[in-house]
Amino acid sequence: MKPTHHLYTSIATAAVVYPLTGSLMASLGCIIAGVFIDVDHLLEFFMFSKQRFSVKNFMSFFMSLHYKKAFVLFHSYELIIVLWLICLKVNNVVAYGAMLGYTIHMVFDMIFNPVYWYGYFLSFRLATGFSKEKFIDEELHFRKYPNT
Repeated sequence: MKPTHHLYTSIATAAVVYPLTGSLMASLGCIIAGVFIDVDHLLEFFMFSKQRFSVKNFMSFFMSLHYKKAFVLFHSYELIIVLWLICLKVNNVVAYGAMLGYTIHMVFDMIFNPVYWYGYFLSFRLATGFSKEKFIDEELHFRKYPNT
């Protein structure tokens, strides 16, 4: 999904979180976590693109699949589980809001991104050397985004 779509879904989720919790901070945590999980894409852009940063260069790098490896370390089933367990232990409304934003982000990525379902297992990506071809369905990607 595009960053703006994650922002919109995070705001919509936060709009539900606030009346349920009465916590503005939980809603803010939902938005922040729901958007900033994608910082792993930004890190990969700076590490591997060799381009000057601009929104155009950033989007082009990922949409045209110029990258060789799919690290996306924050996009991981294992990390979701660990963070939810920590969240349950901490039992804090802000942490719950943040985890809801993070989880919604991942769910929407799983639904709308042309990524193999097992590609979000960090252990699978590690075992395959973070191979982009094992992570993303390139044929489906270019059918979905033909002008990239």
